[in-house]
Amino acid sequence: MSPSTTSLAVKCIFVLGMHRSGTSAFTGLLCRFGVVPGLDLLPANYSNPKGFFESKAVVDINNAILKALGSSWDDMNALPMDWQIHPAIQALRIDIAALFSSLAVAATPLVIKDPRLSKTLPLWLGVLRDFGVQPVVVICVREPSAVAQSEKMMKGFPLIKSLLLYLDYNLQAERNSRDIPRAIVTYSDLLADWEAVLRKVDRELGLGLPLEVAGWEKRGADFISPELDRSKPENGEFERCGTAGDMATSLYKALRSYRVNDVEGLMQRFVAYQEDIKPWGAILQYVQNIEERFPTLDLGPRLGYSRMQSSLSWADGTSAEFDTRNIVTTKWVYGTERKTIRLAFDRQCIAYKFRLTFANRPCYVKLHSLVLQRSENVVGQWNHVHDLLIGHSKSCVNFSQKKVDAVDAWIFLDSIGYFDIKFPGDSPLALGSDCHLDLEIEVADVSAAVKPLLASLTLSQKDARKLRDQLQAVTTKQVDESRVSGLLEEIADLNGLLQTSIEIRDQKIASQNQMLDRTRVELLRAEAQLDILKDLMIGCLNEERL
Repeated sequence: MSPSTTSLAVKCIFVLGMHRSGTSAFTGLLCRFGVVPGLDLLPANYSNPKGFFESKAVVDINNAILKALGSSWDDMNALPMDWQIHPAIQALRIDIAALFSSLAVAATPLVIKDPRLSKTLPLWLGVLRDFGVQPVVVICVREPSAVAQSEKMMKGFPLIKSLLLYLDYNLQAERNSRDIPRAIVTYSDLLADWEAVLRKVDRELGLGLPLEVAGWEKRGADFISPELDRSKPENGEFERCGTAGDMATSLYKALRSYRVNDVEGLMQRFVAYQEDIKPWGAILQYVQNIEERFPTLDLGPRLGYSRMQSSLSWADGTSAEFDTRNIVTTKWVYGTERKTIRLAFDRQCIAYKFRLTFANRPCYVKLHSLVLQRSENVVGQWNHVHDLLIGHSKSCVNFSQKKVDAVDAWIFLDSIGYFDIKFPGDSPLALGSDCHLDLEIEVADVSAAVKPLLASLTLSQKDARKLRDQLQAVTTKQVDESRVSGLLEEIADLNGLLQTSIEIRDQKIASQNQMLDRTRVELLRAEAQLDILKDLMIGCLNEERL
């Protein structure tokens, strides 16, 4: 179908902004009032439980544009100059035109949402002109600290990388939309008073939304809620990001106030800053590539973050082995706080048992809750994992029956630890892409396990002494010899675990000392090189004077 014969909506709304900035929330709100989001929408998941409202075809085209330019959605480098005339881009114009031609006729506005549009919008606008459709833009912005923290939680990015992406996306969104009608929406305003925000956008862009229909308020109230704001920055972490944090904060304030001159000044400043951080950005991207290729490798601590990987696998029979094809995985950044991790199923399946795996580092895991859900309905819930435990990795200890402030607690002394559990009721479950397993957990390094190990060892020693005293005393009371034997074995095991924990701690200390020694040598060598350079410079100056 050619553009001249295609009848589309009178207006096409492009929703731009950095990832995790409320683009999904605002687009979903528009859809509640009849705006058409396109076809083949991406499914909801843990990061966006109410949906993305993104057409898979739009995302695929934008990814193809970035790939053709040697870039990606999380590339911190700017797109090349005049990228729209790149030979590989011309074929993608045809794909965009084909997508518009395939859309159904709509009397209400059409909305196209994808954060990548912040960068690729000029190409889409060029194609849309041929269809005679008026483009309008909504830019969604959010406090940079909240965006950076959300990206850290969801993607494992260091805060500074998320801030650089924040600057790039929002600056490009503002510059690429200057010549068309647009509105700017802040996430905090949207959550605080979505009605006022929607009326403002409808008025400024002339969308003609049905905001006076009886009961219209319920449409938005059922969708927008304060619980959508789930990212709380860690104290002091954002302040340590220096120039990037200052620029991001200034940009957020400028966009909220529509100060285009301030934005243009920040654009020039950011372009210069990008050149300075190119080498660091290349190193960081290389580290990410390594971590994706080797899932159990954790290079995060060298870059200021700690990444954990959790996976859930299932078997399709009680005696069947766990198949590597039946597995879902998530990466997340952990600190000292308790958090909820979601593992979402990607297809239909029949499961008889689960294997829950924690990878990347020796760790102490406190499991506070484990709930299997289909949409919002609970399918299975484990009050205590040890009640339905059917296996676990060899080098671990189960503290589930000990006195800890959690439902279950585990210490894994290897880099990959797991436990296998069966389902409540001991029957198979039919699961689908609308199902997910939620874990509320705390994770710490193995050194944190020394205290509970010592406490458990002390209790076991006390019990052993009592039983030994009973054996030595002349009494008619029967002594449970198997219990004595079990306690002695437990003491031996705990002693071994304690020794292993202490050895790991000592190895870390030794490794850190070696690193400090190497750093001292490098500093001395650098000082010597500086002295030589000074001598050379002084010599050159003396020659010039002569």
